[in-house]
Amino acid sequence: KAITRMINITTPEGKTQSIKQTAKLTRHGQKDAVTGNIKWSDWSNGSWDAYNVPEVKGYTASQPSVAQQSVTDDTKDAVVNIVYTADKQTAHVVYEDGNKVVRTDKLTGKTGETVKITIDAPANYHVTGKVLTPYTFMADGNKDIVINLLHDTEKVSDSPTITRTINVTVP
Repeated sequence: KAITRMINITTPEGKTQSIKQTAKLTRHGQKDAVTGNIKWSDWSNGSWDAYNVPEVKGYTASQPSVAQQSVTDDTKDAVVNIVYTADKQTAHVVYEDGNKVVRTDKLTGKTGETVKITIDAPANYHVTGKVLTPYTFMADGNKDIVINLLHDTEKVSDSPTITRTINVTVP
C-alpha cells in the first residue's frame, strides 16, 4: 500500500515544483488452502522524510520546512502547498548639495516591486542631472538614489542713487 505526500512549491516567478514522497506499507497473510480465506497481519508503518524548503533571497516561504511524519495504514494522502511572499525593502532618496546632504526621504517597497519616485527639491534648490525613475527593489543591496541639487538664483541689480550736493555760499 503506497501513501503519498505531495509538496508543491510555487516560486516567486509563479513556477510550481512538486516533490512526491511515498511511504510503502506492507502486510503479510496466510491463505487457507481449503477455504481460500486469508488471515492478514497488521500493516507495517512507514514515514515521510522531513523536507527543508529552499531559501529564496528577498522572499519568505509560507513555511521553512515540512516535518518528518510517521505513516500508518490510517494515514491519508496529503498535499502541502508552499508559496513565497516578497520581503519588505528600503532605500533612500538623498538630496545633496555637493557633498552636503540637505535632506533624506525614505523609499519603501517589496522585493521585485517597482515604485515611482517623487522628486521634491528642498526650498531654494533645484534638481540637476538625470534622475532615474521608477525604482525596482532588489532582493538585497538596494542602493540609495542620490539627487544632485543646485542653489536657486534670481537676478538682482544694484543701482545705487548717487547724490551730489552743491553748497553755494553767498557773501
